[in-house]
Amino acid sequence: MFRLLSAALLTVVIGFAPTRSVAAPVHDFHAAVADAYTHYREAGFYLRTGNPMVASFGLQDMSDKWQAIIKSFAKSPPGIYANDKSWESTLTKIGKHVQDGLKATEAGDLEAAQKYIVPVRGILSNLRARNGVFLFSDRVDRANAAMEDIWKFRHNPPDFSKPDEVNELRQKTTLMTYWYERCRDTASDQVKNDPQFRRLVDRTLYSLGRMWVAIEEKNQLSVINILREMRSSDRLLYLQFG
Repeated sequence: MFRLLSAALLTVVIGFAPTRSVAAPVHDFHAAVADAYTHYREAGFYLRTGNPMVASFGLQDMSDKWQAIIKSFAKSPPGIYANDKSWESTLTKIGKHVQDGLKATEAGDLEAAQKYIVPVRGILSNLRARNGVFLFSDRVDRANAAMEDIWKFRHNPPDFSKPDEVNELRQKTTLMTYWYERCRDTASDQVKNDPQFRRLVDRTLYSLGRMWVAIEEKNQLSVINILREMRSSDRLLYLQFG
């Protein structure tokens, strides 16, 4: 009798307990973001190359998928993001950037469209960073940032009579090599086995190896040419695998 009464009371308590959203596994969120982010990267490429029609298709796909992410995750952040007080507002902010970028693209204002969508990459990176999350996409970001950093020597190659400038080039070459090796070594099996990925990474690491020869030979023209050849591979790494 006591057991039956206890069971009945427990049923009543559960019946009146407030319902709570059950957080989805974090990998579901990351997979959804990666899927949407593919369209974002493609749209950014087409905006930069002056193709607004194709860019608008990508931004529309990104917008649709991001709204689905907001619907699925805004009220129930996966565990590792559960204590992020800016979680919902960050997801909403990204959605607005994309929608505003789409409107500007459809209006033919490509400059405004890029201003709207460019920050999304950093917002996503910051969202992960402040919650202790570091994904393959973040490693690609670091590799791209290292390329941007060393690119300064494209139009202003180091004066090899000035040790500080030469050492700066050495440091930037080392840093870029590190992040490209990290991308190579930590990629998923699917990415590692992709011929284009291997080709892009191997080609860039080969060029970085040649940079040491250019430094040893104090050859400014070689520095410039090496940087030029790495630029396209770096952009493709982001476009295809970032």
